[in-house]
Amino acid sequence: MESRPDLHIITPETDHTAHYIWGLARNFWLNNDELNDQIYEATQHTFSEDRVLLELQDQGMQIEGIPQLPQLPVKLDKAPVQGLKLLDAM
Repeated sequence: MESRPDLHIITPETDHTAHYIWGLARNFWLNNDELNDQIYEATQHTFSEDRVLLELQDQGMQIEGIPQLPQLPVKLDKAPVQGLKLLDAM
């Protein structure tokens, strides 16, 4: 079975910036440089689209007078929510 694990780490830098560290792996066609480049370019393209939306979202959150919506965590957010609770308890 082919496997494509990935890793995404976001760590804050300032109140409005973060470092996004990512990695992808696969266990097929390992010596295919053309495929390596295609996967890298496709991933970079996707993240650049996400970046535009995230920056606009951050700008919108800074506008005074606009009510902020409560956070609505989903099941995928379980670990980050637990981490925030630990930080709040410090």
